Amino acid sequence: MQKKRRINIYLRSRFDGRLRGIMEQDRPSVYPYYNRPDRSIDGNVPPDGSRPQPLPPNGFARAAKVLGIIALVSVFTFTVYPPLIFGALAIILALLSRGSSLKMHPSAKTGAQTAAIAFGVDITLVAACFMLIFGSPVFFEDFNKTYEEIYGMTFQEMMEGIQNGTLDYDDIYENVYENMYDSIYEDIEDMYPDIY
Repeated sequence: MQKKRRINIYLRSRFDGRLRGIMEQDRPSVYPYYNRPDRSIDGNVPPDGSRPQPLPPNGFARAAKVLGIIALVSVFTFTVYPPLIFGALAIILALLSRGSSLKMHPSAKTGAQTAAIAFGVDITLVAACFMLIFGSPVFFEDFNKTYEEIYGMTFQEMMEGIQNGTLDYDDIYENVYENMYDSIYEDIEDMYPDIY
């Protein structure tokens, strides 16, 4: 009976050891750089105990991160085009930084994520502004007044003139430039009355 018990204990310990070894080989390593040549086959730390340093980001990854952050910051300056331009460049550079590998560097991921956030916030703000201006009569009236102060005609008059064919694009540009120059000169005269 004792002999049988010893054999069972021996076999169980051997089986558990083999099973543990198989499980450790299949399990991914804690360190992300287990395919590097200074790693052992199963991805553990080399016998000397030294940990490999993470690979430095390449220039594309750094540029993607910087442009993604610039895109996100430029959203809050309430401009439409800079977030789209910087965000698109950040995503392109993040994809280019990958090279032939399957994974992106963390800096490139950060750049792509911040660019995607900038895209989303920018498009949401633009859509909200259009809905606010063209959806509310009060805001549309204020928009028309401001448009008339800047360009010499209301937005509604300009759109009706284009649709009726009474206004040409050249007339619009002439009117816009004349009004802009007049308003700029008036502002300069108000700021520096001694000169004029």
